[in-house]
Amino acid sequence: SLRDEAARFLTDYCHSPVRLNPNNIIVMNGCSSILCALAPIIFNPGDGFLTPTPYYPRIAVDLGAYLHLQPVYVPLSSQVTEDHPFALTVQMLEEGMEKGKKQGITIKALILINPQNPLGEVYSPKLLKECLEFASRHDLHVIMDEIYMLSVMDTEFTSVLSFQE
Repeated sequence: SLRDEAARFLTDYCHSPVRLNPNNIIVMNGCSSILCALAPIIFNPGDGFLTPTPYYPRIAVDLGAYLHLQPVYVPLSSQVTEDHPFALTVQMLEEGMEKGKKQGITIKALILINPQNPLGEVYSPKLLKECLEFASRHDLHVIMDEIYMLSVMDTEFTSVLSFQE
């Protein structure tokens, strides 16, 4: 019944165009457990992952300890752009991919936290779609952490579960 309720809640709250299947819901005791369960499915020892930084540091600790995975950081600039400081762009992700390749790291995943931790940045639907397209172009898995979706105050939150494609 917990998985049924989680599927119902996520379908409704995240505006999923298709009802989520409770059989595809896995309940674990936190992100660390989830990352440790996903790691051997997605990665080989020594592979890497992209993540914008500043970020929640437990990600690198969990994945680094488990399979010696290499974080490839995508630094967010505090420089004010046309939008605001610390804005993520696909160009930054591309630069992260290049940096990883130069270091000899096989990058297998993009990890995004939305709203971003610790900055609280809420990614726009446009940026989320651009990030998913980037990941598709590079044949990357996307690990999407939306645990803070209920914490949004002034900005409308969009879940990747709401996308039609």
